[in-house]
Amino acid sequence: MVTKAGSPSEDGPSRKSNAEGSKITDETSTTLAAGDGDSDETSGDETAERAALRGGTGGGARKLSRVGKEVQRRTSKMINTINTKFKREYSRGLQMQGIVPAADDMATAANSTSTGFFSPPSFQLTQIIHDSRCFLPRVGHVCVASGGDILIFGGVDHKQTVTNDFLRYVPGLNVFEPIKAQGDIPSARSFCTIVPCVASGTNREQLILFGGCDDGEQLSTTYKYDPPMRTWTAVQTEHKPPARHGHVALVNDGRVYIHGGYDGDRVMDDMWQFAGADWTQVQYRSPKGAAPGTQLAETIAMPARTGHSACMWLHSRHKVPCFYFFGGDVSGTGSATNDLWIFTLSTCRWNQIVDYAGSAPPPRFKHGSCIFDNHWMLVCGGVNHGWFRDSVLGDMYAYDMQANCWFSITVQSVLSPANVELSNLTVIQSTRAIYSFGAREEGTNSSVATCDVFRLSPLVTFVSFSALRLQVEALDEIVKLTTETQSAEKVAKLAQMQNAISKLTEEMAAIREENESLKKRLSEVERLVPR
Repeated sequence: MVTKAGSPSEDGPSRKSNAEGSKITDETSTTLAAGDGDSDETSGDETAERAALRGGTGGGARKLSRVGKEVQRRTSKMINTINTKFKREYSRGLQMQGIVPAADDMATAANSTSTGFFSPPSFQLTQIIHDSRCFLPRVGHVCVASGGDILIFGGVDHKQTVTNDFLRYVPGLNVFEPIKAQGDIPSARSFCTIVPCVASGTNREQLILFGGCDDGEQLSTTYKYDPPMRTWTAVQTEHKPPARHGHVALVNDGRVYIHGGYDGDRVMDDMWQFAGADWTQVQYRSPKGAAPGTQLAETIAMPARTGHSACMWLHSRHKVPCFYFFGGDVSGTGSATNDLWIFTLSTCRWNQIVDYAGSAPPPRFKHGSCIFDNHWMLVCGGVNHGWFRDSVLGDMYAYDMQANCWFSITVQSVLSPANVELSNLTVIQSTRAIYSFGAREEGTNSSVATCDVFRLSPLVTFVSFSALRLQVEALDEIVKLTTETQSAEKVAKLAQMQNAISKLTEEMAAIREENESLKKRLSEVERLVPR
């Protein structure tokens, strides 16, 4: 189902209750409901023309012309209304995030073919069947995409043993294999971080591993892994962050950043960066305009937390790198939150995003998140603290970073149950597929270790505003030709219009048939799986 951003729908968000939020829906409904009796928008000449169309030679062609004009007028008005609203929300969303575009930049971006205002894609959930001999049940492990493969490190296995297993999964072949690495092998640990990083001035990718815990001992060691050489190197630095686990790691411009976590006694709110040779702490700045000594000036950072998620996003036009943080445990004992924060690297300032469209995901921690198509931040699964135990969540949400809007994601599946907790999300860019390792059924105990592997494949991509507008303009150009006199050229143009409409209809039907065929094939595969 495709819906406009901010429009209430079964799969999309409900618009926030404010005057601007409801304006677009009301205007659109009024425009579409307007009939031939729009006396306030229909001139006397148009009324006379309408009367003339009821008789005379060529009346059918002129009536078609009038209907075409009316359709085009209403469509143009509806699109202009949507465009105006989108530009306003686009500019407001960027300003809230600390990105203030120029007026011409905003107009260009709002009409760019890369700017979408429809809902994110739906996904097909498929379980990857394997023999469980290499990838054993575990929790607290980390995953990273490297060279088209997915590497998996550490975690706590089903025997409650902390491991330093290092595995490789090949998506195209569905093969797991242990990596026989050399060098300074990291000690066993769980809830550490590992991210790919290309050092400035080089094209050589390395993986940077930091922190974690081993049977209650907090770690602060840093390792580099060279994928082609399959070699680990322990990094000795003059400075280093305090030991922790449950933190997040991000990469920008050859630098690795870590934030938050738990040191065994308290949750943390500090941020550190690693430039290849040493760690340095990032100094936060007070909110812009805050007077010294005021409460606003003292509140300069997102509250401390652990088990949160973070994604790096580079605005496609303004080239401003930002870190998005969502959720987490703010106490270290299961106090989940669902707040959304943005950290702008160019200013070192924090901003909480509170005025958004749609409904944010419920509070959670230890969830998964990733950037999809450089447009949405996906949030999946996680843990919700209960009275007797922590239970996992099986929902999925997307945050549109340009439209400042939350969506609930539809996941198609032939599995029973369909809702599974997806964490450790890893995106393979070449296929746009998202993998999750160690997923669990919704509602199960959060400490249960599994070796289930799932793949999310996008079914429907978003439609850009410019693509829609160009289709309308092309159809309008054909409709205008109906005002010409009866001629062979006119008949040919009318036939062209009919062919264009038929082609669009066939393309829509083909998409539906392809989706249905995919569902049937997946169902047949699932029936072959031994029970």
